[in-house]
Amino acid sequence: MRNQNSCYVDHHHNQHHHHPHDGDHQHAHPQSHEHAHHDHQLQQQQMSETHEHQVDNRNMHQHQHQHDQSYEHQHEQHERRPQPLDGHQHDAWSGEDYMLRPGTKETAVRSAESVVYALTSAGVTEKEMGEMDVLEIGCGPGSVTPHLEPHFSTIHSIDTSPSMLVAFSQNVPSSPKLTHSLHALSSSSATTFSSGQPQSSPTKDEPNREIVPPKQRFDLALANLVVHHVDDRESFMQGVVGLVKSGGWVVFTEFGREEGREVEGKGLYNSEAKTLPGGSVNAPDHFHPAFTPRTLSAILTNAGLVDVHAEIKGRLPVFGVDAHQLPCLIVRGRKA
Repeated sequence: MRNQNSCYVDHHHNQHHHHPHDGDHQHAHPQSHEHAHHDHQLQQQQMSETHEHQVDNRNMHQHQHQHDQSYEHQHEQHERRPQPLDGHQHDAWSGEDYMLRPGTKETAVRSAESVVYALTSAGVTEKEMGEMDVLEIGCGPGSVTPHLEPHFSTIHSIDTSPSMLVAFSQNVPSSPKLTHSLHALSSSSATTFSSGQPQSSPTKDEPNREIVPPKQRFDLALANLVVHHVDDRESFMQGVVGLVKSGGWVVFTEFGREEGREVEGKGLYNSEAKTLPGGSVNAPDHFHPAFTPRTLSAILTNAGLVDVHAEIKGRLPVFGVDAHQLPCLIVRGRKA
């Protein structure tokens, strides 16, 4: 807008100087009393026009200043919108598109069932589950959360993508049991949650909304099809374990393969590693190969968890119910 206003000022300025020049050309004759009188009137008119032009310039400068302040304020508001925490300058995910992928809803049901199975097979009763406060890691657009809600007391869902969380707010029915925030797990996560700092919790209507997570520690931390995106697993697991209460559980579901076998589904998603320059915490085109029970168990054991158990159970229809389905690998561990 500044350039447009500057052009307008220059144009107005040229018009202003055009009129006295025309007057001088029309009255180019010997001086007379009448001519002198005319020059006096012309000088007064010129002074008046100059004053008006200066006033106009001041008014326009004031308008420009107000407009610039408004633009800068709007720009500042835009810049304050939550940024992705995936190691990139832009949000690599699209929450809306993710929900339209074939197999997303069916995989979500299977993932929720796998989490419940991991706990019940460890001896956790339905009553005990119903009293658990849960941290859902990498919640995405909320495809799994509604299937988890009936089994637990509260669920706080986190993700590194604002787009995913906006979609989450649209897809997950509002409930006092359910909250969400933008957070990337790291060694400082426990301190961040304990401090009571507000975290970004965007919705479509309130992209700059913030909340204080309702719990500082959780009885269960779970992640469905997240770990294969993570590079810095040590820092990630420090964040996971730091947010779990003593005696609490960690449950992951992942794409799996049997020990000693080639990666199943060669050439399909997650059959081989694919990395982006500079790495990433969580991006759709950045992932690691499918895990075996041994390799996924090692991640939990190395983080200090006990009673670790992993098994392949069922298959995940990630490409659609009629397409090739990948083995579902479930791992659980407990914080001593």
